[in-house]
Amino acid sequence: MIGRRFGAIALVVAASLAAPGVALGALDVAVQPNEARFGDTHHATGRMTDAGGAPMAGRRIALQKRDFPFTGEFRTIGHATSDASGALAFSGIRLSRNADLRVMAFDGTTSGIARAFTYPAFDLTYRPAGGDRIRVTQTYRTPRDVRLTAPTLFYLGKGNAKVSTKRVQVKTRRIAKGRFQATKTIRLPKSWKGRFKYASCFGYTQDSGMGDPARGCAKTFAF
Repeated sequence: MIGRRFGAIALVVAASLAAPGVALGALDVAVQPNEARFGDTHHATGRMTDAGGAPMAGRRIALQKRDFPFTGEFRTIGHATSDASGALAFSGIRLSRNADLRVMAFDGTTSGIARAFTYPAFDLTYRPAGGDRIRVTQTYRTPRDVRLTAPTLFYLGKGNAKVSTKRVQVKTRRIAKGRFQATKTIRLPKSWKGRFKYASCFGYTQDSGMGDPARGCAKTFAF
């Protein structure tokens, strides 16, 4: 029996708490989930309080975003109304690349900025390639104008391994606009007897605006 493990760098969405914009009220915002791929959606939650920390209900709040490379103006992409506890929520936020998000009340109060990281969509598969070999392939989907150049890393371990013992670095190739692929035929140790686990990791491509530049790929992978 052959085991299979899907893996990639964890996607991190950082959120900063807001400082009060004016004495009338204060807003904070956080973005979820902390793992989002191209095509998936983020969600944002926040809360509005007065200067004393009491909730402010029934306030119309705008959600605004500023796309990578974070130098343009914020623009409104949605609205919500705070509930009795001052809480507000935005769902179905679709981002094509990394973006800064904030919320703004109609009185001009703004939150701090929550940076949302969006990674390429990917699919990790394998097929037998004869003998003790397997062919591992990872495909990526991105906006059409994105270029991915960072290598893909494949991690492998014996079927009962808790940590990978084999790592293979593969070039990530563009196969069409918005489509990339990394593939490699790998010979498994005979001692594994055809039982294995596998995972992958892809690093940030400079100026791609997809993923967290601070994240990297480890030497081993914990299954």
